Amino acid sequence: MASGDEQGFGKYKLLDRLATGGMAEIYRARYTAAAGVTKEMVIKKILPAFADNRRFVQMFIDEARISVGLSHGNIAQVFDFGEIDGEYFLAMEFVDGQPLSRALKRLRERGIAFLPSTFAAYIALQVCRGLHYAHTRLDSEGKPLNIIHRDVSPQNVLLAYEGQVKLVDFGIAKARMAGRDETQTGAVKGKYLYFAPEQARGRDLDARADVYAVGVLLYEMACGRLPFEGKMIEVLGKIVKGDFKRPRELNPALTPAFERLILTAMATDRGERYPTAQALAEALSGYLYANAPTFGPEQVVRLLGWIYQEELRADGRAPKLPREFLEQVASWQTHPEAASRPAPAGVTRAAVSGELSDPTTDGNPAPVGHSRRPPPPVPVETGDDVPTTGEGVDAAPKQAAAPRPTRPMVRAAGTPRRWPWIALPLGAAGLAAAAVFGWSRWDETPPPAVVVAERPLPAPPAPPRPALPPLDVDVRAWSSGPFRLVASRHAFGLAPTRAARIRLDPSRRYRVWVDPAEASAPRVLVHAEGAKQGVRACPEQATEPWILTGATALFAWVHGEPTDLRAAPARMVRIQPEDEGAATPLRVDPSQHALAPSSLPGIQVNGLDPLARYALSADAASPLPQLLALASGPRGLETLIPEPGRPLAISGASGLRLILPGTASGAGAEGWDVQIAPKN
Repeated sequence: MASGDEQGFGKYKLLDRLATGGMAEIYRARYTAAAGVTKEMVIKKILPAFADNRRFVQMFIDEARISVGLSHGNIAQVFDFGEIDGEYFLAMEFVDGQPLSRALKRLRERGIAFLPSTFAAYIALQVCRGLHYAHTRLDSEGKPLNIIHRDVSPQNVLLAYEGQVKLVDFGIAKARMAGRDETQTGAVKGKYLYFAPEQARGRDLDARADVYAVGVLLYEMACGRLPFEGKMIEVLGKIVKGDFKRPRELNPALTPAFERLILTAMATDRGERYPTAQALAEALSGYLYANAPTFGPEQVVRLLGWIYQEELRADGRAPKLPREFLEQVASWQTHPEAASRPAPAGVTRAAVSGELSDPTTDGNPAPVGHSRRPPPPVPVETGDDVPTTGEGVDAAPKQAAAPRPTRPMVRAAGTPRRWPWIALPLGAAGLAAAAVFGWSRWDETPPPAVVVAERPLPAPPAPPRPALPPLDVDVRAWSSGPFRLVASRHAFGLAPTRAARIRLDPSRRYRVWVDPAEASAPRVLVHAEGAKQGVRACPEQATEPWILTGATALFAWVHGEPTDLRAAPARMVRIQPEDEGAATPLRVDPSQHALAPSSLPGIQVNGLDPLARYALSADAASPLPQLLALASGPRGLETLIPEPGRPLAISGASGLRLILPGTASGAGAEGWDVQIAPKN
């Protein structure tokens, strides 16, 4: 249909045909409401050749079921769905802009191989926000819809000339309410170059498949090419093995922080990725606003204005581009590596080291994967001070040379018109699933079991020490004085646990605090490895930070059963070098970073009366790991931190678990002497 022609289609007037392919065709249309009020929209309707194909019609209806209920600023909205003269259609939001795929192609034609990292982070951030909204949608009865896009790619990301970023085409999205044919396990759909490993195997998917696709999107923007290329069967094998070049091999100007962010999202084992699109969004936000604090939609407006200035000028919308932006673009063309520098045109880069702008990561601890998978995201380089399991970020300085791969610390043509390039319609489904590619896994060693000797320990010559009691102590039957937690037996390292973590530079001083939260939020515990300052309940206000010196790592967690804390709000710990202006966030998610008391080494004290009051006295003969008392009772679990020589009042508790987080090197039989007595 030629531009300017109009064709009646019910209450819509079809104007330009924008695309035809797959099973549908897309038109720009005009909707006229009462009193002559008009609105530009996009009509997507099924092609006549497929109108009698039950499978394709069902896919179209499933897309409508999913899309009509989505209303988010980063998702192109679907306003209407229906049937006119036997043709099914979707009436969609008109997005005046270009798909990301065409923008990247135009940049390459103009001599810019790499999209600046700040632009890449911003675009991916907006996509993640739209995905998180879709992933967490509930039906009218409050049940999760379990929507998974399954086709996140540059063709399905629209960049509006006004700066918005929109995700489109939920045509093959998987959801609980979609048809059976489209949600069955083993169905391989979408653009295979963006498949997650589990998607390449034809296995059941969750939201982390979309997180992986966003990682591929970041890789493509930052490196100027896809991580996997070739025929389908070859690509699927590489995806399953994680066989691709590291981003900095293709674009050495990328910061280690940004590379680790990409590799976390693209972890072959989905247990090592960011667990949600929201977690990836927080990591992207941390990176972006630590390096370009004023970055916003106007930067996208300028970029598109420069790429499509001839077309916009011909359309009477000549872009106004600041001189500093044009100078920045010229540097990208003259020096390609400049495109990877975090600060965009007109924005001052934050005075913060690249290492401290690392994104936070979260997720469950996962076994180490196949030896050929991409090098782990964080830390890029580890030492013996911090065992390489768990999760977090790396705030210690890095060498200029390429980092050494280690285990991860995380358990993520033609002249354009002013058309909204909606993603090309779906191709025929039913691509054959690739052969299952085997890969080895090693099981992570669980936290050490508690081993307590039943016989007394040899007492030091002077003064005499009481014998080590059994693991469970009943205060009603314990009358022979204090009992002892021996550091060499009861202290345990936090690295094998679920605690969140971040590496630090022991030569620097840090300020540590936790963002305020509602009273129901769980208490955050913080342990600084190597600092010899014990465990602290992190200060609740930024005005009272914990000054940290000599620390090689920081661990943060909450106590409780992860299943009981599933709905608890996440807490954010901030780590700020005293000589820098920006703080690094460390996200503590109770459902991911909770330590169950029953799984921790220590001594269990039973027989307490919740209606009585007790005094807990604790003394240590030498500097040892900090003693923690986990009081359980009708009020739930409470974490107490006894101080040497100062009795600690306890009430409302039916039991205590005494633990020593933090290893004690060379601490023989030294330990904490603990006495619990009724308080009058």
